[in-house]
Parts: sequence; C-alpha cells; structure tokens
Amino acid sequence: MSNIGQDSIASATPTAVEPQGSNGYVNEYHDFVFSGKVADAARDPAYEYTDLLPTYPKINWEPLKLQEDLPEPGRQVQFGQSTRKGALLNRSGVKYTPMSPTLGLEVTNVDLRDLTILEKNELGRMIAEHGVVVFRGQPHFTVHDQANLVSHFGPFYKHPSSGIPSADLAHIRVLYQGPNVRVPPAAMSYAKQWHLDSAFEINPPGIVSMQLLRAPESGGDTVFTSGYDVYDYLSKGYQQYLEPLKAEHRPGYLDLMKMTLHQRRPITANIHPVVCVHPVTGWKSTFVDKLTTRSVVGLPLDESDMLIEYLGTLAMQSINSQIRVRWDTETVAFWDNRCVFHSATFNYWPEQRHTALISATANRPMSVEEARKMGIEPKSRGEDMMEKMGYKDFKVIDMTNGRDT
Repeated sequence: MSNIGQDSIASATPTAVEPQGSNGYVNEYHDFVFSGKVADAARDPAYEYTDLLPTYPKINWEPLKLQEDLPEPGRQVQFGQSTRKGALLNRSGVKYTPMSPTLGLEVTNVDLRDLTILEKNELGRMIAEHGVVVFRGQPHFTVHDQANLVSHFGPFYKHPSSGIPSADLAHIRVLYQGPNVRVPPAAMSYAKQWHLDSAFEINPPGIVSMQLLRAPESGGDTVFTSGYDVYDYLSKGYQQYLEPLKAEHRPGYLDLMKMTLHQRRPITANIHPVVCVHPVTGWKSTFVDKLTTRSVVGLPLDESDMLIEYLGTLAMQSINSQIRVRWDTETVAFWDNRCVFHSATFNYWPEQRHTALISATANRPMSVEEARKMGIEPKSRGEDMMEKMGYKDFKVIDMTNGRDT
C-alpha cells in the first residue's frame, strides 16, 4: 500500500501540520537553540547587538500562498561570465579561490555594500554554479546591508517561528547561544542535522545569506555538501528512476521543537520533486534530506524509507563534495538552498555565537519534466562541465558489474 495517494501530487495547496507535544529532550535542546531564555541572559546595554538578539513576538501572519514567476537574476548572466569574464571578480585587487573542485568559492578584497546591478546578477549566477560563495573581510557589512543585497534575489522568506529581532525585522532570523546552557553532544542527531532550510514550505528559500555578529574563537563551523554532486554520484538507472518521483516534506525535528513556540502562521507540508532542476544552471540536484522529507509519493513505506535514508546518507557522507566554513565576524556567506545541504556544528560551548540569516523566497522546486516545458534542458552538472571544458578522450570505469569475487 502506498503512503500517499497520487491525487495529491499535482496539488499546490499546502497540507496543515498540527503542533505536537514536547518532551524532555525537546525542551533541553529548545532552550539551547530556540529559546528566548538564553538570549535574555545576554541582554546588556554593553553588548553591541542587544537589539538583534532573538525574540518570539506573538504576531500572526496569513498562510503562505504559491508565488510564481519570482526573479532569477542569475539567469541574466551566461555561464562563466560571473567568474572569468565577470565585472565583480575582475575588479582590481579581487582574489577568488575555489574551496573544492565542485563546491564553494572564497572571495576577498570586495566590499559587498557597493555592488552594481550587474555585479549582483553575477553573484546570483556565481551562487547557483558554485553552491556556496564566501566573502571575507567585510567589517562594515551590517544586517541592513545584508537585507538590501538579499532583496535583489527575491522577496524575503520569513520563518513561522524562529527567533527574530522584532516584529519589524521579521525577515532577519537570529540565533544566539551562550555559556549559560549546554546540551550534551549525545543529544544531537548528527545525521538529521544535514538539511535544506524550510523544504516544507510551498516556496522554500532560495539564496540564503549568513553572518556572525559574535563568533567563537574556534568551533561553530557550518558544513556544506552539493546536491548536484549527490545526483551525479548515482547510477544512470537510479537517476532515471528518481527523476519522476515526488516527496512530501514536513517540519523536521528541529522545526517540531519550534512548534512549541507561537506559530506566526500555520506550518504546512508540501510535495516537491525528488530531483530538482536549478532554474539558473539547468543542473539536476537531489532535494531530499533526513530532516524534512517524510515520504516518497506512490511508494510503499519501506521503499520510501530506504530511498530517503540512502539519499540522506549519501549527502552526509559525500566527503569529496563537502566544504567547511569557519566563521569570524567579518565573513558573509551565501548559499543556494535549492542545491546545497548544510549542517551546523555545536562544539563551541561556553563561547557565544550570534547568527543573522536572511533568505530570499524562491520559485517552487522544478522537476525535470517541468524544466523541459519551460525550455530549460536539464543536465548533470558533472557531464555539463566536462562538455564545457572540452574533456572527451577519457574512459569511464563501469561500476555496475557487481562486486569482485
């Protein structure tokens, strides 16, 4: 028996999710990550960012409705134009370094406050191609500068329950951890920390920006892995099997902890493709994580669970596709939530870590079939890059003939 009826696949109507009760573990973790108690302990006129500590105001918003035809500024820039020939990275003195062969770009000697429209478009393309772009040396880049830059990529995404500085700054998601609460490492589900942000929304976030207002001396890194690469790691047969499938996303265990808080709008579940096509690059990426992906439409529960477990584990264990961003208070990072998984690390107690995240709402994740209807030819990132770079005369080892005996 299938876990979800096929009739629900095409529906653009979110399914409401009822808040669930908490337990001791939820409360313990909640107090560390999502509680005003920890932030309240830091409220001190002497602290420069007291006005940006998390609050949880009891305000109410309308349920989200499907947004279509949202801007994709990166589509205005051709492949390669954002790096080798682009205006932004060819400014005098600018240096950029790949963080890995397939994921991440680190940029120095750029002031993010004075980008032109063209350079912002190039940044959109850069984030889509590289997944993560990290800018070092931004000492004067405020959260208001951050909001101004992110607004170029779409309307702000507002989380229904995360901490915000105030009702007027609900587009800024803030996290604060300090020395007065420590959660034992065993309380963390490291496998389920790998996730896509708010994949349960009808329009999940696209480009996400992050900076630390207060950073620990060490620890508290964010780890990223490429959804493009996860797709490319799969065999051709498995890729073809996955491409027509859709999966239901519901709030994960981190979000369930937040559900003990006031919900500023109803939290919902939504159905998205298992394999998504990025609207800027045309590259295919898996869109399944262990945190929010509840089930695969049309599959028996056992098969659905195995598929989610496999794809989630592949993302978590793909060490060839992972990068680790070490933070300081002059670093600003951007990543594309449509093709990049990430995980926080909680190894910095008793130091403070104060985070500001601002995200742009993206168009609904697009399937391979939907991409073709829009005139986008879906491709594997790896194959597309080999073609663009002119690699033809090489042998691909066939790994499908079974195990050695």
